[in-house]
Amino acid sequence: MVLRKFFDAGGKRAHSRKMVTEPANIVFNIGDSGSPLKCVTLNVSPSGVSLYSEQPLETGSIIGIHCKRIWKKNPKKGLVKWCRKLNEGLFRVGLMLIDSSESSRADD
Repeated sequence: MVLRKFFDAGGKRAHSRKMVTEPANIVFNIGDSGSPLKCVTLNVSPSGVSLYSEQPLETGSIIGIHCKRIWKKNPKKGLVKWCRKLNEGLFRVGLMLIDSSESSRADD
């Protein structure tokens, strides 16, 4: 796991981000055992996650994200705040974590 202090976007973020590059899974119906969408985290804070996905995620949707190497409790619920197409088959997504309690924070 790559973990290092990152940025706070010029003081605009509630929490500073840490660069954490880890494979993760997205589920669209939390508790559903269907096939998850594979993704890779880019950076994490107690209140949000930026990640790469091969599929676009709809802004405003609530999803579950699993990554046991980052969070002890899975899945975390997140609200898709934005999704940008980088190139064919690659999207960068910003999530606001809905449950940003102590168990949501990235391990130091």
